[in-house]
Amino acid sequence: DQNSHMRANHTIASGCNIGYYALNQSHIDGDYTISVANTDDGFYCANNSSINAKGSLSCLNGGYGFSAVDSSTLRLTKQTSVKDEYNETLKTGTGEAYRYASSDKTGAFGFRNTKSGVFAESSTVYAANSRMSYNQESGYVAFNNATIDAWRANAWFNGFTGASQTTDYDWQGSGFAAVHGSKIITGGALSKWNWQDGFYIIDGSYMVGGSCTADNNARGTYHAQKIIPKGYKATHIMVKGSSAS
Repeated sequence: DQNSHMRANHTIASGCNIGYYALNQSHIDGDYTISVANTDDGFYCANNSSINAKGSLSCLNGGYGFSAVDSSTLRLTKQTSVKDEYNETLKTGTGEAYRYASSDKTGAFGFRNTKSGVFAESSTVYAANSRMSYNQESGYVAFNNATIDAWRANAWFNGFTGASQTTDYDWQGSGFAAVHGSKIITGGALSKWNWQDGFYIIDGSYMVGGSCTADNNARGTYHAQKIIPKGYKATHIMVKGSSAS
């Protein structure tokens, strides 16, 4: 807290309120860490703070697996410059194309958390090659002018239990969701077997990136919605890209 810095690589946090948290312009280096069975979030950074959690695991927590709010930054993948983020060559294939597609599995893994695997609010999350599975809400959520770089990320079997089935928020239970002016970068991403949509984009948000796969989601593959203010009407709609189905 308060402009602090902690190095906690290769550590484990369990049975706490929050596993790892950085507040008020603080930073944690927590690569290859495990946050398990905590009361609230596994990883949480707020108020212009940051956490590096490359290759980490967040599971069985009572909140989000990984959460960044209030102009914070969370990195769940290997450290590269933002400029080269999308151009790095994959080291090898995984041999498990059905679940991981083109991911090299170097990103973080979040599963069986009570809320979503990744949540960003007015913040940025670098989540390339990460995987979020069996979380009770969504796989990845960018909310309120947030950005999630989910290049080659994977969302699998999210939203089948818990609040997502009764919530008023329609995007919960989707593999990837961008809400309220947010952006998700999803080139090569995979979204399968989620309770709602594979990719859900609403309210001035957008998704960037091709070669994505969405299949066997309970409601739909891609969902994009624009809220029309009272007194106005929509006259045009444009969809870019192609699909085999």
